[in-house]
Amino acid sequence: KKLPLGLIPLPLIGNLHNILGDQPHQSLAKLAERYSPIISLRLGRITTVVMSSSAVAKDVLQKQDLAFSSRTIPDAIHDLYHNQFTVECP
Repeated sequence: KKLPLGLIPLPLIGNLHNILGDQPHQSLAKLAERYSPIISLRLGRITTVVMSSSAVAKDVLQKQDLAFSSRTIPDAIHDLYHNQFTVECP
């Protein structure tokens, strides 16, 4: 599968060192400013695509709707939100 460009990950931890700290959302915003509004990161063993622009997110979700609709939701998310989900747009 073709992923967006991303940072070179370190063994075992991936790109966690790039976003850890008190304000991970600010770290992600800085990465978006420096590289692109859509980047791929490795968080440990998990590859994650980060979309930092509502326009990019809307475009990707509209064009790739079938790919996203078939994805399962991890049990940890169900437990965290007690099976209640919302989508928020700016």
